[in-house]
Amino acid sequence: MRYCLTIILSLWAFSCFAQRHYKEDTIYYLIDTAKTPVKERMWDISADNIYKYYTIQCPCLKYDGKPTFFYDIEGKDSGTLIRKKKLKAIKLVNLSFLILKSKQIENNDYRNDYHIFLIEPKEKIYVMHEVSFVNPAIHIVSPPDVIERKK
Repeated sequence: MRYCLTIILSLWAFSCFAQRHYKEDTIYYLIDTAKTPVKERMWDISADNIYKYYTIQCPCLKYDGKPTFFYDIEGKDSGTLIRKKKLKAIKLVNLSFLILKSKQIENNDYRNDYHIFLIEPKEKIYVMHEVSFVNPAIHIVSPPDVIERKK
């Protein structure tokens, strides 16, 4: 009887904590612009002093925003080197899937539930960076601190 009660309580406790666990999905996309004709390229890759940006030239987000991914250039993570053999083992997504996930992340605000990795070729190996997602068309605006009184 004691063992049966212990098993039931253990299963109950496990089921309570299991509902608090959120699934984190990982998305891998290979950016290989060297093999894509110039007129068919949809990526705009730019950098400033701190960040490197990857923008999909598709105004498919709110306010005609374009899905933009970025990572910190000066950060500790300078990318993970991947050999071609390991790259073949990774399940890559296509561009339409990446755009669809961008829309879902933006609409449902599940930014922390997804880990997005962009992979770029570098000579004979590949470099993988974990990136963050943003819609640059949305600007955060706070309400005014002072409201004028009607005279």
